[in-house]
Amino acid sequence: MNKRKYIYIYIGALAAFILSSLFHFAYESFGEPKVAAGLFPISESIWEHMKLPFYSLLFVNLIPWCEFVRRLSVKDRLVLASFQSEIAILVIFFGYYGLKGGFRLEGLPIDLTLLFIGMILGLWISTRLVKERTSGKDAITIPMWAQVYLIIKLITMPVLFYWFSFSKPVFPLFIE
Repeated sequence: MNKRKYIYIYIGALAAFILSSLFHFAYESFGEPKVAAGLFPISESIWEHMKLPFYSLLFVNLIPWCEFVRRLSVKDRLVLASFQSEIAILVIFFGYYGLKGGFRLEGLPIDLTLLFIGMILGLWISTRLVKERTSGKDAITIPMWAQVYLIIKLITMPVLFYWFSFSKPVFPLFIE
């Protein structure tokens, strides 16, 4: 793995983690506006915390802050961000319920560790999906059907985040 990918993984994970930390408190800091409810957690449920890796990884991939990101098209960046958030959300979801249900472990240090592991794992796996080219833009090697799924997910998740922030189903995922 080259230096570009290491910078992207480790600095990107750190940036996404810092953004997630800021996003966690943004809703209350902005005076709890309804428009911000789909972007920032409004409660302590697992569902609300899925917004953290989703939006922070999206920002890390949209802003051309490093060579790895600059060498990708905007569409490829969006697909990678969607893929990375999928990995991070799965780590958070299964890690939280696995540790809580199986070992009765929970708390802020565990939550933060799961968030960071999920983001770094998503970034690391996604670098394996990029084909480097000697000239021009790099390209992702994800099949087209998976790219379509990831773009649809990228579009529908913000809608679901808004919807379920105000109309919470009675499932453990949505309970504080």
